[in-house]
Amino acid sequence: MLKEIRFQNFRCFKDLKIEGLQRFNIFGGKNNVGKTAALEGVYLNSQPLHPEIAAKIYKDRGIETYSDYKYEIWTSLINMNNNQELIIEQKDINGEVKSLEIGLIKFDMSDANDIKRFQQYLIKLGAPEHLPPGVLYKVNFGDYIKINAVKIIKGQLFYDLEYVELRNYKSEFLSAKSGKNPSYLAQLYSNSTLKNREKDILDNIRILDKTIRRLEVIAREDSSLIYCSRSTKDLLPLQFIGEGSARFLSMLLMVENYKDGIILIDEIENGIHYSALEKIIDCIYTLAAKYNVQIFATTHSRELVEAAHRVFSKKEGYPFRYYRLDEVNGDIAAKGYSRDALDSALENEREIR
Repeated sequence: MLKEIRFQNFRCFKDLKIEGLQRFNIFGGKNNVGKTAALEGVYLNSQPLHPEIAAKIYKDRGIETYSDYKYEIWTSLINMNNNQELIIEQKDINGEVKSLEIGLIKFDMSDANDIKRFQQYLIKLGAPEHLPPGVLYKVNFGDYIKINAVKIIKGQLFYDLEYVELRNYKSEFLSAKSGKNPSYLAQLYSNSTLKNREKDILDNIRILDKTIRRLEVIAREDSSLIYCSRSTKDLLPLQFIGEGSARFLSMLLMVENYKDGIILIDEIENGIHYSALEKIIDCIYTLAAKYNVQIFATTHSRELVEAAHRVFSKKEGYPFRYYRLDEVNGDIAAKGYSRDALDSALENEREIR
């Protein structure tokens, strides 16, 4: 579990350090201060060797198609104002520090030696000849990983893997713009069913909708979907029941299936009535503690922050931290609220969103 994370030259962050992370963390702030970018940074850091991680981040932003020349998929992750490497440094609860570095390797295409070296990279990587000349991407993670990456070509990342120690570090991202693929959710529910957890899932989803009586995966010609029945016997795809129920079930299944990992939820309150927020947060936290999952979420909702504060004020050790992101002197800073600080801010009706 992460205790600290620092972003340098990532997206809108020149140098942002977030300390005191807990089991359940929520980022707030005005528009365009980097709430979603902070989630993406944690996501990138947790899967640095995934060959399509940058494309996955783009897809969660609603961009699903890339032309052969869209190498901005990687360059957009780097704050290009100072032409330095992207660095994400993490410290876990055991005090172990690891650093992820992503940068550009530039070649002088007027220099014969550089041209030869660049061409040797392309041959070794098996990359297409029409790549933009003179640019490669470098990814270093910890002491064991060195990747020289060229670019995304039609969803594939070409890279030179010199030596890798793979991390079994699971993470999943729930976008505010689009839910998870229904077939993917059906797969997660099937995994839970094989572990005899379907009753727990049903009991939890009924926190939001007590009329749901049954959940079942049904395979169709080209996909599988989760169907549910309510007060009637008719089965309907879960997505027809309501956005809130589908998002909540996505959260439950992700936490259950990503033991010892990280779950990132953009705009966690979307589709959920304010009166159910406390129960939803308590349920997600209980599962996260059971499966040793760390939660990162964003919100625009004061009601969500208030609900989270009430829930975690009753928990031992207050395993929650709320961070407000703000622009300060041309960069983004994060203010973390302790239990007492958040209690005071809410009681005195200070703006914390």
